[in-house]
Amino acid sequence: MARRMKEGLLRLGDLSLVAAAVGCGYIGYNMNSREHPGPQQKAVRRRDFTQADIRRIEETFLQLARKYDLDVKQVLQKRDEALKVKEEAATVSTKIIELNKEVSTEIEKLQKLMKLKYQLQHAIASLDQQKRSLDVEAEEISKLVKVKSDLQERYKRICLTPETPELQILSSMVHEKNQILEAEIEQLTRLVKVKQQLLEKFEALDQTFPSHTDDPKLKQGDLS
Repeated sequence: MARRMKEGLLRLGDLSLVAAAVGCGYIGYNMNSREHPGPQQKAVRRRDFTQADIRRIEETFLQLARKYDLDVKQVLQKRDEALKVKEEAATVSTKIIELNKEVSTEIEKLQKLMKLKYQLQHAIASLDQQKRSLDVEAEEISKLVKVKSDLQERYKRICLTPETPELQILSSMVHEKNQILEAEIEQLTRLVKVKQQLLEKFEALDQTFPSHTDDPKLKQGDLS
């Protein structure tokens, strides 16, 4: 019993309690031992106590020892629980630090995606403007093609009529005008091809961009 009490006190780390327990044990030992010789020693004689007194003292000491042993067990249990809670708190703190790092990384990724979004929006606006310009030019091409067809019809009719100096001059003018129109049509046709390429790039960007911006994380709060 005394050994368990001493171990419990040592585990608690309270040296003053250890000293008190050792002192009580020493006094109890002297009370139940024979008188030692020596002029300065004042030991309690065993024969001064009756058997009833000795039993009562022993029972009281055993009761106190059992109570103390139970108290020590409860204190040790509480200490173990506190250590467990401390370890769990340290684990939670470590997880929180890791989660904070992950959140910081995700925020950096989202900021990059937002920057890419603004760049794509600017590119899309520029492509829209180019598309509108090309639409106007396409309308001009259609008009020129119609004018060319009309001139070709007129040229055919002129060729079927007898030639006169006026008709020759008019035919030459029509031929020159036709060449000019063909050059303009060829240039506008190249512009239409460029327009088609730009539209294809625009559609590719339009299909790629939502795959990033549909991320639910982009919709959570202000990332600035």
